[in-house]
Amino acid sequence: MEKKDENKKPFLSRFSDRTKIAFLRFWFVGLIYYLVGWGTDLGLNEDPVDFIFVLALISSAAIIIIFNPICHYMFDIERNGIIMNKEIQNRKIYQGVLFNLFEFVRCLLVTVLIYLTYELINMAFIHLTNADYLILQGEPILYGVFFTLYYEIFTSIRNKILFLFQSKVKQKKEKK
Repeated sequence: MEKKDENKKPFLSRFSDRTKIAFLRFWFVGLIYYLVGWGTDLGLNEDPVDFIFVLALISSAAIIIIFNPICHYMFDIERNGIIMNKEIQNRKIYQGVLFNLFEFVRCLLVTVLIYLTYELINMAFIHLTNADYLILQGEPILYGVFFTLYYEIFTSIRNKILFLFQSKVKQKKEKK
């Protein structure tokens, strides 16, 4: 008879909150791509500008209104090792507006980068194989993977900039 290990953690507690949030973001934006890209006529247009803008607009609105509040209450949001949940909830109005504007710009840049990634992969495939068809057209799973990857890169850059800015402010306060 085997003895159960009482110190064994449940499956989901083995992952950090950041990993759980990244997986949920992957799933959430994949769902958005599924609904917008495959559920509307925008995905069939030859000109991708409207599709990119609408996808970024819906992604940012859904992340601001649905995803972020859920994650802020379910998980500990860390920035540079400090849990930010209380600061996020106690923002001033102008800080919230700036955050939401930055979120839209970030989603727009991420969506443009994903479009360019698809184009680069397809052009390289066509150039290397002399094929006359696209290998990657657009689908929710790969879109979610690319979105999560680029989003995390932009978030890391933002956190580093905020850390540098806060350390400069602390240095100025210490000099006075």
